[in-house]
Amino acid sequence: MMKKFDQMKTLELVVFMGFAALCFYQIVIASDIYQQITTDENVMHLCIFLWLSLFLSFACIFVDFSLYSKQNQNIANLAYAANTDSVARIANRYSIDSIIDEYAEKEIPSEMGAAMIELTSLKDVNAQYGRVEGNNLIRSFSIILSMASLDECIVGRNGGNRFIILYEKSSDLHLSVFLDRLADKVRDYNANKNNHPIEYAFGTAYAGEDEITSITRLIALSSMRLTDNINGANAEEEASEEEEDDESYAILDDIFPIEDFIEEPLDLTPAEPPFTKEDIAAIGAQKMQIVDKKRARISLFKRRMAC
Repeated sequence: MMKKFDQMKTLELVVFMGFAALCFYQIVIASDIYQQITTDENVMHLCIFLWLSLFLSFACIFVDFSLYSKQNQNIANLAYAANTDSVARIANRYSIDSIIDEYAEKEIPSEMGAAMIELTSLKDVNAQYGRVEGNNLIRSFSIILSMASLDECIVGRNGGNRFIILYEKSSDLHLSVFLDRLADKVRDYNANKNNHPIEYAFGTAYAGEDEITSITRLIALSSMRLTDNINGANAEEEASEEEEDDESYAILDDIFPIEDFIEEPLDLTPAEPPFTKEDIAAIGAQKMQIVDKKRARISLFKRRMAC
């Protein structure tokens, strides 16, 4: 509808300008009508009314074009607001859903690939510095994603701290290059000590490699792999922390033997089941005493290292 309106108004303006130019040539240059207009008052009044009509027509066409241009600008702004995330300033979930709808009833190309990315450091930034700094981190990460994409793929915020990347062709090559560029740009960003560090995890899926023909299954698989990667990273971190704790306690055992902190020997042999309430309370007290002694050793160790 808007395209037809644009064509119609353009045609009106061209016809009007051509007609006005022809009249000007015929009256002023090609004949002696101009002299008659200046000598005959009635003809002069008639010509004035005709020229006013032409001017009014031109003004109406000009107003139509102005309103049309403003309307198009408003439509563009509404489309941008509807399809752009207000915080990240990239495609929002609605925009991603419209792309998904395009492939809803047809098979996706075998070259299509998807990546689900989670900004894992967002929770810590929100907790320590507030939501405003968290939104700034989202915006900075979104800019990095857009720069890494080089307009070769669809970059959108899937909601919260998750982002989605969709490549519609040559995904196994371009998606890998995109992830490499992303890692380089995040490394450069984190090199600035004034920036809150960005940490992220991702999961990928490829239509051809994973034998997927549905875009919803492709996105779901990338999301599942992201979750698996995050859980695996958390498990490795917990195991590493446990190893560090064991090493720390082993060092403390050599420097500050636990026997030096226990006034009376602990009876760590639990009672035989079934346990009574008194047995459970005694076992709990024994464990709390060991924890308290370990804390005391760590505190003493830290004070001595500070000296």
